[in-house]
Amino acid sequence: MLLAACSGDAPPPSEPTATEPQPAATPDTRPDTPSAASAGAATQEDGPTSPAPAPRTESTPPAPAPPVNVEVLLDRAAQLEHDGYWEAAAEARALALRDASATTLSPTELGDAFLAQIRLLLRLEQPGRATETLAALDAGPASVPETQRWLIRAHVLAAGGAAESAISAYNGYLSAGGAARHQALLARARLRTALGDTDFALRDYESIRDDPAAPALDLESALLEGGLLLENAGRYAEADEWYRALADISPWASDDAFALHRSGVVRLEQGDLAGALAAWTQLLTDYPAHWRAAEAYDHLLAAGFVVDPLVAGLHLYRQSRFDDAAAVYEELLDGHPTTEETGIATYYLAAIEEDLGNRADAIEGYLASVAADPAGPQADNALWWAGRLLEEQDSNTLARIVFARLAAEYPDSEFAADAAFRVPLAHYRAGRLDRAADDFRALTESADPDQAGRAGLWLGKSLDALGDAAGAAAALAAAHAADQGGAPYGYTALRAQAITAGALEAPWLAPGSISPRDPAGPAPLDAWLDALPGADAATAAAIEESADWRAAVDLWAAGLSRQAESRFRLALNRTANPRGILHAARRFDAMGVVHLRLAAAVNLLERVPAADRPRAPLEILRWAYPRGWPELAAAAARNFGVDELLLYAMIRQESLFNPQAGSIAGALGLTQVIPTTGADIAGWLNDGGFHAALLFRPERSIRYGAAYLGAQLANFGGSASIALAAYNGGPGNAARWSQGAAALDPDLFYEAVDFGETRAYLRLVLENYAWYQYIYRGATAPTLLRPVP
Repeated sequence: MLLAACSGDAPPPSEPTATEPQPAATPDTRPDTPSAASAGAATQEDGPTSPAPAPRTESTPPAPAPPVNVEVLLDRAAQLEHDGYWEAAAEARALALRDASATTLSPTELGDAFLAQIRLLLRLEQPGRATETLAALDAGPASVPETQRWLIRAHVLAAGGAAESAISAYNGYLSAGGAARHQALLARARLRTALGDTDFALRDYESIRDDPAAPALDLESALLEGGLLLENAGRYAEADEWYRALADISPWASDDAFALHRSGVVRLEQGDLAGALAAWTQLLTDYPAHWRAAEAYDHLLAAGFVVDPLVAGLHLYRQSRFDDAAAVYEELLDGHPTTEETGIATYYLAAIEEDLGNRADAIEGYLASVAADPAGPQADNALWWAGRLLEEQDSNTLARIVFARLAAEYPDSEFAADAAFRVPLAHYRAGRLDRAADDFRALTESADPDQAGRAGLWLGKSLDALGDAAGAAAALAAAHAADQGGAPYGYTALRAQAITAGALEAPWLAPGSISPRDPAGPAPLDAWLDALPGADAATAAAIEESADWRAAVDLWAAGLSRQAESRFRLALNRTANPRGILHAARRFDAMGVVHLRLAAAVNLLERVPAADRPRAPLEILRWAYPRGWPELAAAAARNFGVDELLLYAMIRQESLFNPQAGSIAGALGLTQVIPTTGADIAGWLNDGGFHAALLFRPERSIRYGAAYLGAQLANFGGSASIALAAYNGGPGNAARWSQGAAALDPDLFYEAVDFGETRAYLRLVLENYAWYQYIYRGATAPTLLRPVP
């Protein structure tokens, strides 16, 4: 995720509430969007190449309009839409569909073109044009399955505000046996709610709630929306039951937070003060940083409740209300706190000092917290963060003492293994290489392969610094083999390989050729698939007969892509036959859906041991590590000084190539740009008319992600590790982590990163990059080293 200047979860824009209106997307007004006039051009960068027409005179008849090649124009429209030039795509496809030669298409091809146009017009929030296109579809020879006609008609009518007619269309879809029954019931219930038909709407929600076959996402939506319906109707006790059911079955933090928040509201409406206090206190305890917790806290204060000071203090701290949190903890300590309360309050006061940049006071506070309650739940955390701050200040001896205590006295702590590793690391950082080597050597015997491999890497670095080249080579070779249970393609193994080759700073990023290997023939692919358990070529197409797949196809045709994707994934996860997964991957390839094709390929790769995956057919590997939007990516990489393969590696980690991806923190699109940061980038690039919805367009997201990554590479001397950490964790933090020797040693830098998410991000993006080099740059195996031509 591209970190914004501020933090905290923004409310998810698609989550309905009792009172919140839903925002509408703003149509794109970007002046350089390709127009329909350029729709026959080869790429979106191409400009018009024809001279302006000569002015007409009385003696010069108008030139006849050039003939339209409908198939070429439709292909061009599809590419424009795929790249995010939606307005130009709509104009190009409209031109093709209006042309008389469109009748030369087969009925199925014509139907697909009409459906694609209607979906795009709905995405552009042009329901009037979508209605006109639907009428043309109905009046012509295009062939569209009956269920899909009903569903797209319902979607268009609903978008145009014709609720009663849309309900009739949903009735038609359900009567025709449409496979996406639960989605149709949800949509019909929403329309009935808008019309005030509460009882009928509730029956639809109940139908979903009571159906054991209802997909999880549809069930969660029904419980959430049904609860709101009951709450707005004043049926508070029933609403509470629906909210509690939602909290019980949903795995999503946002659903749980919503349910607890609304349960508190409806309990208060019933006069159940204890129940409201319990619900809101649980919300503050379980999700203190969630924006709904802030609302619950305000409700508690407004209702006159006394909030437990530890609960209130944690909530205020996680909301970055540091002054208010400090006041709560100091008031607690000024009273008669228990030993545990003293330890916890002292710990969070130290954490506030750390967040405010007062490192010395934070270290003192963390150690005081342990002294106050060494058996408290905060003690191991306090030692960990005290040790990390001491490391940051190069107080290596004190850091080592603190980490050794943590590892010895708190063996069950989540930090125990890392603390044990940082004891010899402190020796290394202080120049005590003999001690470091001895302690790292002991850790190579760990039963945890990740710990053993990591220790082996640093044993090799220690021995190399001591001049023991043979010992270093042996340790690095062992690290290369130990990582990820013997598969030498994890981050530690890749770093060990780089150090062995004398390439400490790898990867060295520079524009490099992309030369994909020759595709494997059908025999290797067939042999590989047939060796997988359950492979059966005769039943490969059976996946398309599953209820999930049939529902997904209807939803996709109607433009309900998010709902369709969830059903496609269910179909993949419920298919044991590898041939069926390959069949699905090829269908996704034909649909141009990069992220679903990727999901199918990963499903296949996960069926073989990690060490064997480089020998998978190249068709599968290219789908699992795709060059999505290659023209856009190549241009952006070239313009902003980014290795094209690193850009793909980053996109794969950010969004898995899903252009509609979004995070709870508000990051959007392929490169997961926060809208506020996107506005800043738009300013750098002189892009006018920026709005958040543009980040869902590949052409914009790829360009902005490459621009920001390129800026970080320039800021940090071309270091891939530091630039990626800046992209994910923020440039200020990256600068803090890269102080001293860490600026030149990627391994010291990696160990300096104290955000767990950013450490994982670095590891995974660089592992992706190694695979991209193997698949697209001629390397003999996944590697961070630049392949030799």
